[in-house]
This record gives sequence, C-alpha cells and structure tokens, in this order.
Amino acid sequence: MSSTQVVEALAGLAAAVDALHAVAFDRLDDDGVLGVLREVETQRRRLPVIDHALITEMEIRSLATKHRQRGTAGLLGDLLHLDPPVARARVRAAQMLGPRVSVTGQPLPPVQPATATAQATGSIDPAHAVVITRVLGALPHSLDPQVVAEAEHSLAAHATRLRPTELATAGERLIAHLDPDGDLSDDTDRARRRALVIGAQGGDGMSPIHGLLDPTTRALLDAALGALARPSTTGPDNSDSDSGGGVPDPRSPAQRRHDALAALCRTLLATGTLPSNRGLPATVVLTMTITQLEAALNAGASTNRGPVPRNPGPVRPAPNPDGALVRTATGTTLTIPDALRLATDAHWVLGLFDSGGQPLYLSRTTRLATPAQRLALTARDHGCTRPGCDIPAAWCEVHHLTSWQHGGPTNITNLALVCPYDHGLITTENYTVHGEPPFFRTPGLIRSGRRNGACLWRSGGSSRPSTATRRSRW
Repeated sequence: MSSTQVVEALAGLAAAVDALHAVAFDRLDDDGVLGVLREVETQRRRLPVIDHALITEMEIRSLATKHRQRGTAGLLGDLLHLDPPVARARVRAAQMLGPRVSVTGQPLPPVQPATATAQATGSIDPAHAVVITRVLGALPHSLDPQVVAEAEHSLAAHATRLRPTELATAGERLIAHLDPDGDLSDDTDRARRRALVIGAQGGDGMSPIHGLLDPTTRALLDAALGALARPSTTGPDNSDSDSGGGVPDPRSPAQRRHDALAALCRTLLATGTLPSNRGLPATVVLTMTITQLEAALNAGASTNRGPVPRNPGPVRPAPNPDGALVRTATGTTLTIPDALRLATDAHWVLGLFDSGGQPLYLSRTTRLATPAQRLALTARDHGCTRPGCDIPAAWCEVHHLTSWQHGGPTNITNLALVCPYDHGLITTENYTVHGEPPFFRTPGLIRSGRRNGACLWRSGGSSRPSTATRRSRW
C-alpha cells in the first residue's frame, strides 16, 4: 500500500468516526442500540493490530535510536504522551502478537498466532491477550512446543466466549492439567519467573509491592521475618517485654511483617557493609530547606507527646506544614515529620539549602565529584536534568558542564546529574549542557525557561517527532 493509500485509509477511518458521532442513537430501537454497540466494540478490538504492525516497524527501523530514546517504549510514550507502563505494555503486546521478520528478511508468524488471529477479527479484547500471554509464560519451559501451541490455540478459542477474569481461571486449570504435580517446573522456570516489583507511590505516599520469590529467597525471608515480626508486648517503660503483663501488640500479622521489613532494612543499612552506590554509601539521603526544617520543628514542638514506644501501632505524626514533602535520592517522597522521625533512627546525612535552593556549602576538588558534592547535587537536581527524564538521583552520574579536559572545574556550579543513557548522548550525539540551573541544548532542539515544571523542550527541525514537547519533571 502506498503512502497515498494509507492517508486515504486514515481519512476514511476519521470520516466513519465523525459520521458515527453525528448519529442520533435515540432513534434506534433496542436491538439497534445493542447491535451498534457490539459492532463498534468489534472494530475497536481490531485497532491494536495496526499498533502491533507499526510498533514492529519502529523496532525494525531502530527509530528509538534515531530519536535518541532509551527504547521503543520510550519513543512511543514520548510521541503519544503515554505513561511508561502503558507504553511498555503496548510494546510487549506487539512482540507477542505482531508480525515478525527473520534475520534473512523472511516474514514470520506472530509468537501467538491464534491469539493474533482472534484479535484481528475483533473476537477478543486486548485484556484477553494479556491473560493468554501471562498463562503461557507460566507454563514450564520443558513442555513440548506443540503442547504449548495447542494450549495457546485453546486459550484463544475460550477467550471469544469468556471474560478476561474467567479466562484467567481457565488458564489456571490449564496449567494444573499440564503440570498437575509441579514436577515439570525446574530451576530455569523459577529463575525466569522470580520478580519483585515496587509500584509508584500513591497520593497517600503508600507504595504497592508484589512479585514471586524463589524457594531460597523465601526461606531467607521467613527466617528474618520470623525473628522480627513476632507479636510482642510493651511494658510500662515502653520496652519490649515477653514476660506478660504488658500491652498486647495491636498490629495485625500483615502490619508486623511490614514493620519487620523496615527493621530489617534499618539494621542492614546501619551495619555499613553494603556496597557504595555511585560514590555514596548505602544510606537514605533526605533533603529539605531551612524553612521546611524550622516549620517542622515548630509544628513538632506544639504536638510533642513524649517518647514513642518501640511497637506503638498506628502512628499519628505531627501535622505536615504547608503540605511540604521531602525527597530522597531514589525519588521517594516523605512528609517532613516522617523524614525527621526517620533521621533519628540511624546515622543519616543532612544537607541544608537556603530558600532559593542553593547549597549553603560548596566545594572544589579533583576531577571526580566528592560524596559531599554528590549529596548537594542530589538535593538540587533531584535526578537526571534532561527534560522529561525521570531517573532519580541515586541512578545518575555526575557530568561537568564545561568538560574537565577543557578546563572545567569540579565545582558544584559546573556539575549536573545525568542518567547513564543521557550521559552517553552528550558524548555521542553532540549534546551540551549549559546554565544554572543546567539545561540541555543540541542542534535543532532548544529548551527555554527554568526547572520545576516550567522547562520546555521544543522540536525545531530535528529528527525528533514534531509532537514531542517534553517537560522536566524537576
């Protein structure tokens, strides 16, 4: 199909949607309303097939590299303004259901051909395809490929008649049928499926966590939590007591495990035996302004209720002044009362900044940034300074704005945090970083304004998509 035909097809699609927008559905009878709804859903389910083909073409052409993105998901999210999880899910779907090409250029069928066919006809929803991929991924790798192909065909057939949740139940039964005793799963399967995912913080600051532990990790975790998550009683002097007569532990088993994990992390960090992270010791780095600190201390003085018991149950911290939040080097946000409470439990590093966000202490040294300078950069930049990049400070490298070999000093005003990928762009794609605060500039790409949400990255005749306008998270 030529480019002209593609444009005409898209115009026809837009015209059809516009025509449906103009339909007065109140003039249809009941069967007509249901029939239109069913047909619209069928066509909606077919549209991802086009996405799969386009995403596959993006990967074949290495468009992410040409547009200086970390991968196809990054380019997709930037182009269509998608959240990273959504963009990654679309790329995974294209890898399973989209067309493939061999190393010699020969066309290959999709990895899941039956599912791809069902989606092309509009018989299943993308949610069905996700369930099928998940079930097939849970099958032991030692199964015969023909058995796996038959399982995929069976799941695709059932998906045309079941809801996604019902299909997931059918998938569990299929796994139990193919491997009833679990004998087919081995260390390879367990190593492939092991995972620990910590989700993004919600509006209340809480973070979801889920995953799969292999048997060895489960045994280690059980041993650690068994010692730290046991119920305890608190004596009159707020000390731990197992002799009875104290206040029973009000925490639920789930809450005790949560608190045990926190205690385990505190104990491990306090030992100082963990490896350093980009020149900094393994520790929690918190940053706040003097104004925040003074406000928190004033608020805490008015709400001080005495010492906190070791197992206090639900904690009611002092009010959070002005809703201010403290950020850690890994991107986690805490309220100021939580940050101050955390800072009393171990040996923490405190960096103070004035109300303008400038470090009160700056230093000059050799080519490599000192830990003190990295702490100052963590508090100032919070993460990668490239607009649109959300890599936290703990994963970033330190870059000289004026390069060291060209006479640039290792001074805090000549340093900026840049993630490893974007640091590579500076040396391979002719990017430069200028200014205070730092900003990126490259031929054809100009970013004006300041940080803290007001920084724009505009496309000006470069190879980047013309719709890509990026805002700095910081």
